[in-house]
Amino acid sequence: LLLSISLSIVFGVFYYNRKTNQIYEYTDNVLLTTALSAKNILPRDYHEKLDSVTTSSYEEIKNRFDQFASDIQVAYIYTMIEKQGKLYYTASNVLEGDKEKGLDTNFMQEVTTYKETIQQSIHTNQILYFNEYESAWGSFRTVLIPIRSVVKKDYVIAVDIPIDAIELSLKKVFYESLLGDFICFLLSFCALLPLTTKILSKNISWDYRIKFI
Repeated sequence: LLLSISLSIVFGVFYYNRKTNQIYEYTDNVLLTTALSAKNILPRDYHEKLDSVTTSSYEEIKNRFDQFASDIQVAYIYTMIEKQGKLYYTASNVLEGDKEKGLDTNFMQEVTTYKETIQQSIHTNQILYFNEYESAWGSFRTVLIPIRSVVKKDYVIAVDIPIDAIELSLKKVFYESLLGDFICFLLSFCALLPLTTKILSKNISWDYRIKFI
């Protein structure tokens, strides 16, 4: 019985850890490929001509980001640029209900959260991940990808996936591991039962012989 329980626990822990790593690896791959693909949605010289961006052209890009984020099933896709030591949003999608909550991101709106990390990504030209990024928009797992344009105009593309969605997947894996534990216990118990019965019967037989003698 103890051996069956031990085997089921080992199987459950192994299964849960393996699936958890796969979930995070898949999530990070989605973040990375989405961000790199989103770069192609912007006009090639978009960040070189920010001064000429009109309300209609910005809305067009926002609508493209809206559609792309919806298709890929991520929460937010947005770009930011550094100017005179400050960070500004240059493009972003909007989720349903954001405008009513006052969370609509405007063109060249100043970035007020995690500025140091975003600037670090720009200055070091490194891809950075937030395991959990919290803001007024919610809690997300986020990737930051620095992009250098043809005239060396640096900007960052960021993509957010809600932590809730990741936790839902992890919860599903947890229940699957519990079910796997139970099945593993039953199989190992059934497999070991004949051997256990045989050992016990031999012990009983020897006990009987000793008493008889």
